[in-house]
This record gives sequence, structure tokens and C-alpha cells, in this order.
Amino acid sequence: MRGAGPSPGRLRRHSPAGPPSVAGRAATPTRPGGHFLVSTYYRPVHPERVPTVQAGQVAADATILDVREDDEWAAGHIAGSTHVPLSQLPARAADIPAADPLVVVCRVGARSAQVAAWLLGQGREAVNLTGGLDAWAAAGRPLVTDAGGPGFVR
Repeated sequence: MRGAGPSPGRLRRHSPAGPPSVAGRAATPTRPGGHFLVSTYYRPVHPERVPTVQAGQVAADATILDVREDDEWAAGHIAGSTHVPLSQLPARAADIPAADPLVVVCRVGARSAQVAAWLLGQGREAVNLTGGLDAWAAAGRPLVTDAGGPGFVR
């Protein structure tokens, strides 16, 4: 369809050697002669294609982004995690930790898959916690409240 996709002003031409990568993935030739065109737009990633991690595989020092809403966070969250509700993204994108990879969590893994897909499209490394905090709690991993007491999944 004519007019779909980025405008020519948003494309950069690279030699046949190509760019080293695009958002962490190798680029493929898109023009005769093997030249590469790389969009400066983010690369959309479908939430079903987001890398995942099981609750028991998350390292104790992992950087965790919790995208649940305020009342869910208050009931319980992973100690040391960063809270940026999905409803406030991308307005609070600057609050997202700069560390890569990020483990993105919500209650069951649906909202966090959307955020992880968005982050991957922005060129960040992100993984979704399979089953969310429900799976985290079922695996016996601890949750805390802001007061430091034991938390629960809401």
C-alpha cells in the first residue's frame, strides 16, 4: 500500500556490510545490491514473541519492573523492584531502570508482556515473568509491602 511505513526521510542507507544490528536483531538487505534500509522508528514486537522467564529462574539481583496499578503494588511487590504502572507509560518512561535486561512483571503476565514488547521495540532487553506474580508467589518467592511486611498478590 502506497504511503504505508516510514517516510523516506526516516530511513538511513547502509553499505552492503549493513548495520551491526537493529534493536538487537540482525538486519536483512532490503534493496537491490544488498543495501540495508533501517527505520529510525521503533520495531513493533508482538507480546506473544516476547522472551519469558520462570519465577524460579529470576536471579536475586535481577532488575525488575512492576507494571501493576497502585493498589496492586501496595498489597505486595518484589523487594527492590521499580513501579511504573502500565496506565502511566510512556509518560513515565524516564522512570524505567536503564539496566538491561529487565524482568517485567504484573499479576498474570499479560500487561507485562505488552510492556516487554514495547521495550524490545525501543531497543531494550526485556523478558516477561511467565504467570506474573501469581506464579512468583506460587513458587514460594517473597513479596513485601512498602512498610516491609509480607505482601500478597492482588
